Amino acid sequence: MMSDLNRRWYDEVKDLTERLVRINSVSPSVERENACAAAIQQALEERGVAASEWRMRADERKIVWALVEGGAVPAEAERVPTVILLGHLDVAGVQDYGSSLDPFDPVALRAHWLDQYRADPATSDERLLDAASGEWMFGRGSFDMKSGVAAQIAVMGALQREKASLPGNVLMISTPDEEVESAGLMDALDPLVKLRDERKLDLVGVINADYTAPRHPGDETRAIYRGTIGKLLCCFYVRGCETHVGEAFRGLDANLIAANLVRATNLNPALCDEADGEITVPPVTQKVRDLKARYDAQTPLSAVVHCSRLIHAWTPKDLLAQMTEAAREALDDAQQQRQAAWRAYARRHSTSEKLDGLSGQVFTYQELHNAAAAKLGLEVLSEELERRTFSTLTRTREALDALPLSEREFLLDRARLTDLDSRERSLAAVRTLVDIGLREGVIDSRRPAVVAYFAAPFFPPVRAVPDAGLSRAIDAEVATGAYGWTSAPGSGPAVNSAPRPGVWPLELRSFYPYVSELSFMRVDDPVYESLPLLRANFPLWREEGQETSANLWREGFGVPFETIRKLDCDVANIGPWGKEAHGCGERVHMPYSFETVSELTYNVILRLLADRAVGQAVQEPINLEENP
Repeated sequence: MMSDLNRRWYDEVKDLTERLVRINSVSPSVERENACAAAIQQALEERGVAASEWRMRADERKIVWALVEGGAVPAEAERVPTVILLGHLDVAGVQDYGSSLDPFDPVALRAHWLDQYRADPATSDERLLDAASGEWMFGRGSFDMKSGVAAQIAVMGALQREKASLPGNVLMISTPDEEVESAGLMDALDPLVKLRDERKLDLVGVINADYTAPRHPGDETRAIYRGTIGKLLCCFYVRGCETHVGEAFRGLDANLIAANLVRATNLNPALCDEADGEITVPPVTQKVRDLKARYDAQTPLSAVVHCSRLIHAWTPKDLLAQMTEAAREALDDAQQQRQAAWRAYARRHSTSEKLDGLSGQVFTYQELHNAAAAKLGLEVLSEELERRTFSTLTRTREALDALPLSEREFLLDRARLTDLDSRERSLAAVRTLVDIGLREGVIDSRRPAVVAYFAAPFFPPVRAVPDAGLSRAIDAEVATGAYGWTSAPGSGPAVNSAPRPGVWPLELRSFYPYVSELSFMRVDDPVYESLPLLRANFPLWREEGQETSANLWREGFGVPFETIRKLDCDVANIGPWGKEAHGCGERVHMPYSFETVSELTYNVILRLLADRAVGQAVQEPINLEENP
């Protein structure tokens, strides 16, 4: 356990974390997320920090922001150096807790796991051992990421008390909807640019406080990340050739083609993206299902596959090429499987009859859209696509919105009304386009086909910039050896390599590996250059500033890249460390997350602001009282 001499932040952050965890802020929900936003505002104001809010455009969820304005900014500065502290206030769903556990009661949850430990003290169950140690707080959001927000609140309070000596500003932003599509941060970008321009702020860096975790069993290493991984949902609409189940060889089952796609992509190490000495985990399948609505004797005509791709350096162009190659292989393999099965079947029937081939067709969404537009004209195609795609969705949404929250959630959870999900809305657009393509002769209805397309969410990768001011400030602070023994990958001997109580292995890494909202604070050139292809293959893409229908604006998805380019911030993630994010054993390691993260964040801020004030990285520890 920690000594009293090493608890500058611990008790305050522990109290704040527990207060926030006790608030159910499962996203999306205006009521729940706004309750957490109000608690964050109250906690800031208790510390003398004036808290304000922006609102999401779609549903009035609150985006909390607060600014500590330093009183020691150099008089000659044209703009005020400003560090952004970024976090999200929403949490993932809680179905995994079942009906017997309260996911928002940290005390009761620890007691539950502690009782299980006492019943079996010899257990090797890590969750029970952690409960017994007394160093862990349990509960949904304890780890992802209310402890990070709590640390930021405490740091803001400390900086507010010392603002007269602060050579710059610190801006804290807490967003809703991160666990869904990050619409909260998207809606914060325009007001952030406006605030920057009105207050003449120089945004020198963004420190996110999202969770960090062991990368393998037994891993005790804590990590600071100076960039973030990207994520893109790669989707395949599969159309087979239907047949009666009694004439199985006459057609080609869409599920067989989909299964081949899963086998080609799921956990395939050849599809890992490697850059800057780090490698992504391989792709995983997030949805596979056929689209047959009810039972009959016909084989499924169509299916859909969603594959989550994590990226470091690959662009949407690279992924689309891999997708179309996988689709062709899946179709070829299905045809070969069908022919091989027929040959074995024919031998048993003592027949030499040959089976006709069913060669497949592969389209990108853009290719299919362009071919249909060539037949109908772009304006006519666009009108039909929108009318047929959105009319049913709009009526369904209006009917659900008229219901009480409890009834609406029951229907969404139990009645599979998934057409409100943006992935399902994308699928609806693709199915409509395929139907038009069949009608206009672009797709041969007698042959199987696969359409490759993208769907939300899209998190662009942001690569580390080692010589940026924020990275230099982190390097200088970590080099003091106060936080752990560390070395960056490939950087040579570790600093302070002898273990001590209260410190842990600490590593500087390039890519935050779990997806974060840092993706929307800077856009790297390769991503920006690939945007035309991304937009053309993203059925629901909604361009910022684009004049569009109310349907597309409400139902669509977009990333405001032009606004992000105006921000162009250096980024880093200094966040809590814990285990089982989004699981019923979610828990945060309190000594590191409450004390070390807060102290490290506080000192990196001071170094970065001092760096901008004097024009070079500050190598000595900073003390505001000694720097009036």
